Amino acid sequence: MAQSCINKISDFLWKQGDPPISILESPKLTSEKLFILRVVGLVISVIGWILMLVVDGSNHFIYLTYWGVYASVALFALLLFQHKKYEKYQSESPHSENGAVRDVEIAEEKSHPYSYTLLWKWTVVFYECTVAMSLMIGFVYWVSLFDPSITTIRLITSIIVHGVIQICWIAEFWADRIPFYRHHYWVFLTIGVIYLVWNAIWSLAMYPVYGDFTTWTDFLTLIFVLAALIMATLSFFLLEWLYRKKLSRGEGKTDEAKASAEDGREMTNLKKDGSNANL
Repeated sequence: MAQSCINKISDFLWKQGDPPISILESPKLTSEKLFILRVVGLVISVIGWILMLVVDGSNHFIYLTYWGVYASVALFALLLFQHKKYEKYQSESPHSENGAVRDVEIAEEKSHPYSYTLLWKWTVVFYECTVAMSLMIGFVYWVSLFDPSITTIRLITSIIVHGVIQICWIAEFWADRIPFYRHHYWVFLTIGVIYLVWNAIWSLAMYPVYGDFTTWTDFLTLIFVLAALIMATLSFFLLEWLYRKKLSRGEGKTDEAKASAEDGREMTNLKKDGSNANL
C-alpha cells in the first residue's frame, strides 16, 4: 500500500519521465565553480539565519521570510551533498570515451545511491519551491512591508534575508540547469496554504504577524493574502518560463548530458541489434 502511494506520487511529479542528471551540471560554469557558488549561498543563508535568531528570537518562525531562510539553508546544503555524492560516483564509474557517465547505466543500476530516486526528484521540487518563494518574499517585503525606521541590526538582517539571499538564488538559477515543471506548482501552492493557516492561527491567538495586513478580521487581510498568492504564482511561472527559454537557447543540456544521451541511444541501438540477431 505504502509503495503504491509512493509510485503514484512519483508518477504525478514526473509524467514526462525521469529528468536527466542536472544537479552538478551548468552550461555557464565548471562543476568546481558551481560548487563554490553554492557554498557562498549556504554561508550567506546561515549568516541570515543566525541574525534572525538574534533579532527575532524564538518567534521568528511566524514570518514567511524565515521559512524561506530555513529552506535556503537546507536546499543549499542538499545541493552540495548531492553534488559531492554524484562526483564521487562519477569518479568510480565506467565512462564513455569522452568521459561522460552513461545515464542509462545509472538508471538501470537500481541499487546505486545516485540512481533516479525520490530523494533526487524531491530535491528538484524543493529547489523549485524555494527559489520561487524566496524571490516572492523579497519583492513583497521591499514593496509593502519595509520600515525605514528600523534599527541598524534589523536593517542589516533585512538586507541579507530579503535581498542578498535572493541574489544568490538568482545567480544559482542563472548558472544551473535544474528543471522547472509547471505541474509542480501544486506542491508550491500547498506550502503557501499551510503557511497561511499557520499565520491565521498565530495572528488570531497572539498578535497579527504582519500588523494591519494580517488581522484576519477585515477586508485588508483578504486583499493582502490574494496579492501574496498572485505574486507567488507569478514568481513560480516566471521561473518556469525562464527555464523553458534556457531550453530554447540550448542551455537545458550540457555537453556532458548530450554525450550521455548519445551513449544511451547507442546502447539502445545495440540492444535492438542484439534482439534482431536472435530472431
